[in-house]
Amino acid sequence: MRRVFGHPLLWSILTIGVLYVVFAHLLDPPLPRSLVIQYMVICVVGVLLVVSFEDRTARRFAAPVVALLGDPKLALARAVAVICISLGAAALSYSFVKPGITAFTRMPNSPMS
Repeated sequence: MRRVFGHPLLWSILTIGVLYVVFAHLLDPPLPRSLVIQYMVICVVGVLLVVSFEDRTARRFAAPVVALLGDPKLALARAVAVICISLGAAALSYSFVKPGITAFTRMPNSPMS
């Protein structure tokens, strides 16, 4: 149990998740989306810098990723990870470009009405 909860990858993910919740949902007044993205990029870079400060911690941080990408026994897990990342990127891209409900409403004084 200590091995799992002491892993730097887990603590990095938890730190980034908590920071996102704070920036996106807990601050009052709410931050604009572009500012949340900017703050999160700065926080992710900071977390990566802290993790890579010592060589031993950096090796422990990267060990699960290296194992997933290099171990032939984890081919199924690697395929699932690639599919999940691809679907997540597609969903994120679609959410940025999909038209909102205001794109279909007519303005009362517009020349088209």
